[in-house]
Amino acid sequence: MLHYLQRTSQAVAKNSTLFWRASSALTVQIPASQGGASFFTSSPSPSATRFLDNWQSRIDSNQLEADQQQLRAARKLDKLQATLRGNDNAPWIDFHEQRDVARRQRETQEKEMLSTSQDRDTESGGTEDSVLIPSPLDIPDPTPPNFRIPRGLYLYGSVGTGKSLLMDTFYELAPTSKKRRIHFHALMANVHERIHALKQDDLAQFGRNFHVDTREQYNPTVRVGRQLATETALLCVDEFQVTDVADALILSQLFRTLWALGTVV
Repeated sequence: MLHYLQRTSQAVAKNSTLFWRASSALTVQIPASQGGASFFTSSPSPSATRFLDNWQSRIDSNQLEADQQQLRAARKLDKLQATLRGNDNAPWIDFHEQRDVARRQRETQEKEMLSTSQDRDTESGGTEDSVLIPSPLDIPDPTPPNFRIPRGLYLYGSVGTGKSLLMDTFYELAPTSKKRRIHFHALMANVHERIHALKQDDLAQFGRNFHVDTREQYNPTVRVGRQLATETALLCVDEFQVTDVADALILSQLFRTLWALGTVV
């Protein structure tokens, strides 16, 4: 179990830049880019207010006490807010869908060529040499979008250091309406629900003895990740904590899919 939990942590660390001070109560980490019932909170309208200006004004009006680690995180969130202006993950979703279509078409070509070769071999009674000519691959992958996926932000620290307040403020001010905020346990409950629904659909369509296909387009966790990516370009998760090995395995594939499809976490 520990091995899989470590692999999940390493997957995040591999895609991140870590900001650390041993004495700090709040630490900032930046991860790289990245159908059940709706489970997200409603999305407020995009705001033109800069995050750092909003945070500083609350300090100046004595709504908040000045804290250097919070300000450090606020500066990172302010930069992330700026990169999200005009950002949309739809082009990345379209790219992956078109790439999947191209791959399926190539697979169909190869199956047809193999079938044709076998038919010729049967007709000749096996007396003639038959060679399967590789597909000319005349169905290329589409060109990926010409812009970088923004990098998200991961905050962790002691209880009461302002992590949720920072995230909630950022969420309210994020310049996109395609955003969602959710508690980690609610996220996992809905992901499990969606995976179960997909498996039930597969069971109803193919029966209990259908061939298990492990390719990405048939993987239920990847399919759920694609569902979530179409629903949100910015996902804010509160109290992220992984202690279950099954959740660790699911999250590894889920986040990899979300990041690939341009969803910022």
